[in-house]
Amino acid sequence: MTDTQQPPAQPQAGGHQSQPNPNSDSSEAGPMTSAQTDSPWVARAEADGVLVVSHQGGAMESVRDERGVLANALELAKLGHPVLPCWGVRDDGTCRCPHGEACKSTGKHPLSRKGFAPNGLDDATTEADTIIGWFAQDSGKLNLGWRLDGLGVPDVDVADGKIGGQTVAELEAEHGPLTPTLTIRTGRGGLQYVYELPGVDTEQYGDSLGTNVDFKRGAGAYVMVPGSKTVDVYRIESGKLGEHEPLPQWVHEVARRNPLDQVRQRRKQQREATARAEAIDSTRLAESLAECDSKAACLNLSPGHPDRSSYDWVKKTAGYEARDARDTTARSYADYYAAMCAYDGASDHPRYDYDPEKFDEILTFVWREESTKRAEVSTNQATRELWRADTEAYKATGEYDNEANKALLRTVTQEEAQKERAAADWKPPADERAGNLADRLARERPKVPHRFEGLGKVGANTTVAAQYKAGKTTLVCNLVRSLADEVPLFGRFELNTPLSGNIAVFNYELDDDEFEDWLADQNIKHPDRVHLLHLRGEKLPLVSEPVEEWVTQWLAERDIEALIIDPAARAFSGCGDENSNQDVAAFTEAVDVIKHNAGVRDLWMPTHTGRGQEEAAERSRGATRWDDWPDVLWKLVKGDTGNRYFGAQGRKVNQAEIELSFDSGTGRLGTTGGGDRQSAAEETEVGRAVQLLRTHLSQHGECSKSQLSGQISSTKKKAERVMKLAIERGKIIEHKADKPGKPHQLSLPSS
Repeated sequence: MTDTQQPPAQPQAGGHQSQPNPNSDSSEAGPMTSAQTDSPWVARAEADGVLVVSHQGGAMESVRDERGVLANALELAKLGHPVLPCWGVRDDGTCRCPHGEACKSTGKHPLSRKGFAPNGLDDATTEADTIIGWFAQDSGKLNLGWRLDGLGVPDVDVADGKIGGQTVAELEAEHGPLTPTLTIRTGRGGLQYVYELPGVDTEQYGDSLGTNVDFKRGAGAYVMVPGSKTVDVYRIESGKLGEHEPLPQWVHEVARRNPLDQVRQRRKQQREATARAEAIDSTRLAESLAECDSKAACLNLSPGHPDRSSYDWVKKTAGYEARDARDTTARSYADYYAAMCAYDGASDHPRYDYDPEKFDEILTFVWREESTKRAEVSTNQATRELWRADTEAYKATGEYDNEANKALLRTVTQEEAQKERAAADWKPPADERAGNLADRLARERPKVPHRFEGLGKVGANTTVAAQYKAGKTTLVCNLVRSLADEVPLFGRFELNTPLSGNIAVFNYELDDDEFEDWLADQNIKHPDRVHLLHLRGEKLPLVSEPVEEWVTQWLAERDIEALIIDPAARAFSGCGDENSNQDVAAFTEAVDVIKHNAGVRDLWMPTHTGRGQEEAAERSRGATRWDDWPDVLWKLVKGDTGNRYFGAQGRKVNQAEIELSFDSGTGRLGTTGGGDRQSAAEETEVGRAVQLLRTHLSQHGECSKSQLSGQISSTKKKAERVMKLAIERGKIIEHKADKPGKPHQLSLPSS
């Protein structure tokens, strides 16, 4: 068996690359939908992973299938294996679903939008035209899932230190090797072995073969089609699509006797029995419906309604039911749970059967929420009256006044103590820092130069707001090299004022050796000027006076002139809430005090942002104080294509976005000469429009503006904007009609 803990150095590609259909005429790439001449969707394969698709005989459109996922899915469908659409991943590795970075199943869960798979696994299909339609509608960005009808798959997880490979090795040592069969290397480096089940009964099996080895099987489960991508692309490790060996007998036996799954199965059976035994009768249900129209609206949905098969429906209905229980003291959690099992069981697709643990989690959460409200607002009027009477009686005693006076005195004393501490630390401003404006303007003032030309003056506080995985640590290493070796930053921004002192880096981000390896790649010529303080796993609360004194002394002893604290969020640990302006203000003030007392001139402090690409998500994460405090804000972001862009704004700083290049051998950043993300996006759109026009002309000989517009975008405004850009840049030539009413034709410039 292949070692599941180490992926091969050069894994094989997916089972199918985009290529002409072998059943078609050899002189022309045939439709990938086999012999379906009346199919609404038709796809033809071209070279380099390009599919040209058309809908109901309409205009052809190019869609790239570079990963081969569509070709593999069509092969599976042809063999009778249902396929379903799943969300893909963005260039930054986050899921394209609405949850984005918060998604716990990145690139692996059904694409539940209307027109794709709103009913999850039930929408899986073997119809080639439907699969091609999904792929074309999402411009080839989606992943595809393979429903495991009649199949069983041991799924070995080795990501993030998981020991699935060790578990399989132990099982093989005890029972014998796994039978060679179709084997898929997952996007996170694990392995999936695809076998034929001995029968249709999948309930006899548990969900696990051991630690970090799941057992997926039957029509209620799926795996990703080779060519899908999460962290990496799913690839065929060995075997061929459609060729599956029978499930090994020992896997069959281990899956049936797994203790953990036996416990889960017994719990499920017990709950179902309890629900049946305690289910509310029809009269009580009718009364409950009559009391709450909103609840009735939920329960009156047809058993097959999509909304009824969602967790939102479960949560909403549970809220109504728990509220009824809260307002009726006689009703217990058992009543509530039994009612919800009955409601859910009436659905065509009960959520309990799909994921019992999540079903239980929702019911428990809702019950606790309503129980808390019940405790806060008691419905027991007698108890409320008794409490009120006791309070009034207590107020009538001298003890009440005595305790009230004590509490007031404590509050006043604390306030006065705070004022006294503030007064003790106060010093009047120096006389030379005050004066009449005319006198101040008449005096000779030194001009403060920029440290790096156009990126901030000497003495500035600079935050570096970097998006997720945009290259923040790489930028820090490049900054260290430029300061130490007195070379331009990114090969572009001159070091106008070299340092007379040294550089310090407070490294909270990487472990000691890894960060030093990153700096070693930079080949810094004067490493003696760089002082490192590794703090990953350490707390250094700068707002604490002893810590402030220690850090000040550490910096002063090493003659530090430039300080980099990376990142701000970890340096802030132990200093309060990063979303509190008050706590962040105390932290930044402490940093300023340390900087002043230690003689540090320049400070850079990288901060994290949200992971979105929108402009609003490009500010520092947390309190607004993070953005109010610095003199200069550097920004490092990624475009939709994965390219990195750098910009800077601040006091007399306005550096527009520029595109950065990256040398993987040295870790050094440079500039490409390219502009901002908008320019790059426009260039991509224009290039796509040119390709669409070239394809259309090769097939039809001519192309009007309206024909190309429909292929560029379904949004008329966007299509017109892209065509206008292409024409203005000379990439597409527009020919005016020779007669009124005839469409304008388009062509490509002669090479």
